[in-house]
Amino acid sequence: MQIIECPECAVKNRINAHSDGLKPICGRCGATLLQKNHKQTNSSSENTKFNAFLPSILIVLIIAVGYGIIATPKLIRKDFSLLIAVEAEKTETLQKQHENEIAAKKASLEKELAAIDAQNLHRNARKNYKMLLEARRSFDKRFALSPREKAQLRMRNLSSDSTKSFHDAIRSVAQEASPVGADISVHESSEGIALHKLTNDPFLDIYSTTKHFKIDADNFDEIEIKSTRI
Repeated sequence: MQIIECPECAVKNRINAHSDGLKPICGRCGATLLQKNHKQTNSSSENTKFNAFLPSILIVLIIAVGYGIIATPKLIRKDFSLLIAVEAEKTETLQKQHENEIAAKKASLEKELAAIDAQNLHRNARKNYKMLLEARRSFDKRFALSPREKAQLRMRNLSSDSTKSFHDAIRSVAQEASPVGADISVHESSEGIALHKLTNDPFLDIYSTTKHFKIDADNFDEIEIKSTRI
């Protein structure tokens, strides 16, 4: 809200801020009031501040330029040879120190390399590998499964496979237990499920015989297949 004085009757009138752009009149005499613009006032105040600060900037720049003009000849005439010599001496000292450290490290590594006995190192390596191999064999002997145990586990897994039919399971177990090259077949009889001869090869018949036992279908887990060598 602004307070504007009437130019005719000198009465002070209150004008709201939203009346910008309108022509307010005096409440007593009806004369037109001249409303001041805030934007123009603010811009004029900013210009005044900048104009007051501008001479200070110019003075600082003039002083800096004058000092530069005075100091430049002194810097040009100054002798930097002593400073250059000091820096060169420091650089040379650091370089020699670095070279000495490298030489000492190289000598130490060469000494360690010369102290290594290749034959002794080879003997120790063979000894360690032998110990590891013996430990592995001992572990396998004590804990690893034997070929027979592995075959028994495979036959048990085949007999308990629910995805196969009864005949397929019998055939798989018989093939696992049969000698190499045997021809396995399964057939049903009045006595139950039986296996044919292991092979049709007369040469293998001479050396291999198979004893068949009755297989109870109700107790499929107890399957006994025995092979004997003559």
